[in-house]
Amino acid sequence: MTTATTLLKASRFGIKDFKTHISARIKSHKPMVLLDRGEPKKVILDYNDLVEMIELMEELQDRELMNLVRLGRESLKRNPSGIDAEKSLAKLRSHKKN
Repeated sequence: MTTATTLLKASRFGIKDFKTHISARIKSHKPMVLLDRGEPKKVILDYNDLVEMIELMEELQDRELMNLVRLGRESLKRNPSGIDAEKSLAKLRSHKKN
């Protein structure tokens, strides 16, 4: 599920309701959108989810990594069945012995 989809499906609470039930709302560990007069104003995310999103954004800025991802995708398009990992590892091991 994409982050945008997660936010669209997130629980929505008015600010007054959230303040009244803050303890229960925070314990749910689910994304929440806080509304002010029906308009989305703030998002509350689980800490680990936020850290994961930040790491992903940093990875997306790594051009070398993104180039490797692109090459991998192109390779999969050419050979959708992929490669046999056991055969590849055996081949690597045999080269190391020589």
